[in-house]
Amino acid sequence: MKISSFILTFSLALSSSFVSAATPSDQSIQQLFKVMNIEKITLETIQHIKPQIAEQADQMVKMVVKHDKLSDKEQKVSNQIADQMYKQTLTFISWKELQPIYTQVYKETYTQEEVEAQIDFYSTPTGQSILNKTPIVTQKTMVMMNGRIQQAMLDQSSNLKTLFKQLDELKRTDSK
Repeated sequence: MKISSFILTFSLALSSSFVSAATPSDQSIQQLFKVMNIEKITLETIQHIKPQIAEQADQMVKMVVKHDKLSDKEQKVSNQIADQMYKQTLTFISWKELQPIYTQVYKETYTQEEVEAQIDFYSTPTGQSILNKTPIVTQKTMVMMNGRIQQAMLDQSSNLKTLFKQLDELKRTDSK
């Protein structure tokens, strides 16, 4: 008798943990996205990174032409590259492209209860204030990371040059 009551209690506890950990519905996830203004925030974030894209294009052109001051023609090419990169970014991370990904990730990560809690929080003035600051946080993070990424690329370029020299030396010694 004690064993059967233990099994019953254990089964009830186990099943209640599964009930509370229900997968969120598509409808609740879409409601969360709406409350979060995620489509608008995504677009604002993309717009905020436009200057970083222009800076990356300038750096690429400067590396190719091997001087720091771009001529008018070189700057025009840099601007064209930046425009193209920005358009590609818009396409790649548009809400149309991101929504199915976000939906899948939210569905796999959060429970229905957690999605509802987020809806409740982001519906508050504090939640909305945090959401409105998200593009600024992203932009500042990108600016700070951009310098680090450029330095890493320069370091990597230098390391590759050294490796290529070593490979050339090996070719010469092997061919003798």
